[in-house]
Amino acid sequence: YPSERNITAALLRLSSERSPRVFFLVGHGEVDLASESDGGYSGLAALLRDQGFEVRALVGPAAAEGPAEADVLIAAAPERDLLSEEIALLDRWLESGGRMLVLAEPGLRSNLYSDLLLRWGFDLEDGVIVDAASSPLLENPSPLNLLVHLFAPYHPVSRTLSRRTMVLMPTTRPVGLARKPQPDDRLERIAFATERARLDRDLARALAGRSPTQSDEAPIGEPAVAAAGSYPRGGAGAAGEATPAEARIVVIGDRDFASNRLLGALYNRDLLLNAARWLASDESRIALTDKA
Repeated sequence: YPSERNITAALLRLSSERSPRVFFLVGHGEVDLASESDGGYSGLAALLRDQGFEVRALVGPAAAEGPAEADVLIAAAPERDLLSEEIALLDRWLESGGRMLVLAEPGLRSNLYSDLLLRWGFDLEDGVIVDAASSPLLENPSPLNLLVHLFAPYHPVSRTLSRRTMVLMPTTRPVGLARKPQPDDRLERIAFATERARLDRDLARALAGRSPTQSDEAPIGEPAVAAAGSYPRGGAGAAGEATPAEARIVVIGDRDFASNRLLGALYNRDLLLNAARWLASDESRIALTDKA
C-alpha cells in the first residue's frame, strides 16, 4: 500500500549502501521472533526490516556465524543462563566495539544480567516497579502498567521523546547504574518512571494485585526504566572498520512493550527504533515515526 510509511521505508532501503545487520539472540528462552501471536515479536522483526535493517536469528553467540557479523545484537529477555563461554565471547565482542540492546524483564535471573551487564555498568535489581500513576490503557489497569513520559532530553535514544510522546511498559524492572568499567566510559539513564514509583520485590504478589508490606516496598525516586552506555575502546569496530571502536549498550527493563500486542501503542516503536539506530551509528535518521 503506497502510504507515507511504506514509501519512506522503500527509500531508506534504496539510499543505504548496506543494510545494518540486527541479530536476535535465541536459544536461552528469549522471545519468539517468528510468532504472530499477541506475545510474539514478528511485528518488531517486520518493523526493523521496513526501516532498512537486515534481521536474523543468532542461535547462541558461539555459533559459526557469531556476533562479530552483527552490527547490533538484541537479547530479548533470556530466561535461562548463557554458557560461560557465551558470556566470555559477548564480553570480548563488546570490548572490540560491539553494540547490544537488552530487553530485561522482572523475575528473570539470567547471568546475562548478573554477569555481563553488571560488568558493563548496569545494575538490574530484581523486582518490579509499581507506580501510582498507573495506565488506563490496558484491559486491567494496574500500577504495574507504566506510562513512561520522563526522558533524558539530550541522549540520541530519548531526545525525540517527551511528556507528549509516552511509552507504555507493563511489568518493568528498574535499570540502575553501577560502576563504569573505565573512567572514559559514559553511562546515562534515559527513561524514567515518576517520583511516586516504588519497587516491589515480590513479583507474584504484585501481579496478583496485593499490596506489599512496608518492609517489602522501597521508594526509589524516579527509577530508570532504560539506560545507555558508550565505551571508547581500541581496535576494529563491530563491522570490521579500521577506526577506533566504541561499544554501545542500551538496556530497557521490559520486554512486553515490544510485543505484537503493544508495539504500536503510543510511542513504543519509536523508543525501539531510536535505540536500534543509535546502536547502528545511524543517528541522522532518528526521528518520530508517523502514526497513520
